[in-house]
Amino acid sequence: MGGILVLLGALLWTRGASPAGAQLSRIAVQAPLVKYNFILERQEGIAPSSGTEATLTTLQIVDYEEEDDEREEPDDRRNDDRGGTTDGNPGEEDTAQLPHTEPATTTSTLSTTTPSTTTPSTTTPSTTTPSTTTPSTTTPSTTTPSTTTPSTTTPKPRSTTQIPKITTVIPRDSGSEEVGTPCTFGTYPNMNTCGWTNSEDAALVWQTGSGQTSNWLGGPTNDFSSDDSSGGYIFVETSEVTLPGERNLHPGAILQSVPLRGTGPEGSCVTFAYVMDGLSSAELRALLKSEASSGHTVVWQAEYHTQGVWVATQFLYTCEVPHKIMFEGIPVDVSDPSRLYRGFIAVDNIQQSPGSYCRGFCTFSAGFCDWGNGQGDDFDWALSRGSRNPMTGPASDSSLHKSGGGGYAFIDSSFPRRPGDIALLSSPVFSPTGLNAPRCMRFWFHMFGPVVGTLRVLLMAHNLNAPSLREAWSLSGSAGNAWFMAQLTISSVYDFQVVLEASVGNMGMSDIAVDDVTFAQGPCPVAPQVAAPTAGDCTFEVDECGWVNSQVVKGLDKIHWQRTPIRTQNTRFQRRPSGSIQTGGNQNEYYLNLGKKLLQPTGSAARLISLEFPGSEEPQCLCFWYFMHEPFIDLGGPSLGVLRILLLVGKGHTSVPIWQLTNNQGPTWNYGQVPIKENSSYKVVFEGMWGPNRANGAISIDDISFHEGHCNMRPHHATVRPEDCSFERGICGWRNATLSDSGEQLMSWQVAFDMHRPAELPDKTFGTSEGYIFFDIFTTNQQQREVRMLSPVMDGEGYDDLCFTFWYAAFGAGDTTRLHVFKADPGSSAGQMVTLLWKMTADGYDSSHPTWTPAQFTVDARSPFVIMLKGRASNGGFAVDDIKTFPGTCKTRPAQAEPVE
Repeated sequence: MGGILVLLGALLWTRGASPAGAQLSRIAVQAPLVKYNFILERQEGIAPSSGTEATLTTLQIVDYEEEDDEREEPDDRRNDDRGGTTDGNPGEEDTAQLPHTEPATTTSTLSTTTPSTTTPSTTTPSTTTPSTTTPSTTTPSTTTPSTTTPSTTTPKPRSTTQIPKITTVIPRDSGSEEVGTPCTFGTYPNMNTCGWTNSEDAALVWQTGSGQTSNWLGGPTNDFSSDDSSGGYIFVETSEVTLPGERNLHPGAILQSVPLRGTGPEGSCVTFAYVMDGLSSAELRALLKSEASSGHTVVWQAEYHTQGVWVATQFLYTCEVPHKIMFEGIPVDVSDPSRLYRGFIAVDNIQQSPGSYCRGFCTFSAGFCDWGNGQGDDFDWALSRGSRNPMTGPASDSSLHKSGGGGYAFIDSSFPRRPGDIALLSSPVFSPTGLNAPRCMRFWFHMFGPVVGTLRVLLMAHNLNAPSLREAWSLSGSAGNAWFMAQLTISSVYDFQVVLEASVGNMGMSDIAVDDVTFAQGPCPVAPQVAAPTAGDCTFEVDECGWVNSQVVKGLDKIHWQRTPIRTQNTRFQRRPSGSIQTGGNQNEYYLNLGKKLLQPTGSAARLISLEFPGSEEPQCLCFWYFMHEPFIDLGGPSLGVLRILLLVGKGHTSVPIWQLTNNQGPTWNYGQVPIKENSSYKVVFEGMWGPNRANGAISIDDISFHEGHCNMRPHHATVRPEDCSFERGICGWRNATLSDSGEQLMSWQVAFDMHRPAELPDKTFGTSEGYIFFDIFTTNQQQREVRMLSPVMDGEGYDDLCFTFWYAAFGAGDTTRLHVFKADPGSSAGQMVTLLWKMTADGYDSSHPTWTPAQFTVDARSPFVIMLKGRASNGGFAVDDIKTFPGTCKTRPAQAEPVE
């Protein structure tokens, strides 16, 4: 044992020869508590400045207990003749499979200083010393193959190596914190900034806060770290107005880290949580500011408002020089009237860790990260910094700024590859995405050459029976000599892996390359649109992606959904994502807007219909963004219109409503989603219908995407059931059930229209002269008559109780005019009454000027039933509108409508 320790001490300090003289190299080793086999690897190469031979001795640590995981390399593996190596293999021996940068074998250090002007509890780390571990995965083709001391073990391939989670420590003065230890900003009242400071070049400021001060100073009601009102966070109040003397400053707020040293090729992973809410908040960005540049680089940005919900996220970056990380909170412009309204942008739980902490992220600058070449394919992916063949492959990596270094992964299509050969690159195993938690995978791809093969993204689900593969993205042929951004939604109810599958084209010059793989929370439409395995996902940046306007909308003026550039929308309402960093800010320039005419009749509608989807036992989730806003609401009430989603099911295209919102939903774009569970084939329909639209508002949709898995309805009040009805287009699934003893139909419920409505009563939904149901009975002998209206068959759909809501208006002679609501047996054609749930008379109401009154009650929904609206009068009646049910219980309204036992 003593001999081994002496050997370790000698290995940690080695001297290499170079033209400039001897250079001293130090390697820091931090070993886990397991058995290890030590491999002494001697790498020989040519010094860059001359032909002088340089020698560097490194120490690699291999888990001795993993010898059963050995994998043989194919005989045809070889060095990349254009600057790359197959799986980082510099020679013929399998020692090149060693992880090139295992976090468990290196320790990065930073130095810190405590300024005299700060309190003892606040320390400011200033610099970071990068680790000096020598990568072994990428070796230039001019390097002499390495020789390795014989070993009794062969290391596990990179694709199956678990990366231990460690913490990079900042060497610090007494009292400072660790990088890798999340900054939670303390608890009220003892909050701190962990060394983060405000920039003097910004007009607004970041400040610490908690839920206990949120209603006083601003910010969310709970923090992210503890989900408690006493937990701290840092936020910027976005409603503050810039003073005249501050107009030359940055209009937002900039929070900057302590100075950091270069990250090394592995990069640094920054994780944090953020929340944005209020009309005055616009955007949150993370910036990288290096000492080598006067400007900054945007490395991350919030794409949408979170609507008051904390979102956890992360990003990976590399920087070879000293730098700072900054968080930039941006309010709406001072000219926007919404700037006067309260709003905030908050950040919490900031953590900086080694690049391996961003699981699945990879820039390929330091190897394959936690991705690995798969088994059962024909050859392996390789690493490179640039093609040596101008007829195929990229000239450099996908970085927008080419001043620094960078690499990428690619398949080498030259000899001895054959057309159709396949290479697989597999991600680490991810946990199930869970309910309402899909992920958006983004990466850059380069497909250039005379005859390029196919690049596919496969999702391998590790279910209980056997792993299953599903195609989630696919593109074939040459895309031109440029890098392009790709994105797709990833979701799974099982543990899963993402697999990049690339195939060789019919000619040797058909390289395919990928770079900068990242993951973000939330769904995203497939991009490019042609890469979607099935039609449905659409950003509308190029066209409508197979969605078509219906040519016939029965009984209505024909209008269409129109693809519209965002610049035509009022700048106040352009609260749209400016494009992710991967897109270069070029997306989200187009959306679909509900068309209208100069003199637009109320009830004019347009239908946007998808291609047909096959039925499935597995649930699907439809996600999209919508905009429904009217600039003002007059005394007549909201008048915008309706946005609803329907399914056209089966060969008969039976219409089934699944989502619906009415009138103004605010001056911002909002996120919507709806679960779909349909065994028969179906089409999805987005239907927009105009109300009077007296304020000249807008109804718009964008960024439609589908993914597998169940999801909740969003927003919750968009839930629609068969019995829900606003009576704008008929009586929905309701039916008249008023029959005489002889079977002849007598007085019944009627639909109001302009020349046929009681007491000039306007519609509740839009304030127009039509669009509700009523009964109005007059008999000369004062004999009372009954009218009955039955709902479709209802059930709780998993809920024991439902809240039945509607609006009513009474007109007529006192207590002889009545409206009763019953729960009825669905087996009876006329509705056999079972339970009285709600009752009201016209006594006390102004019959000459009736007004709408809200009503609601709870109904037991554990078994199927129907609702009966039973009216009775001799001189008068009731009107009913906007029937809607919600899961759960509710108190009877008005209180006097409660039936007496």
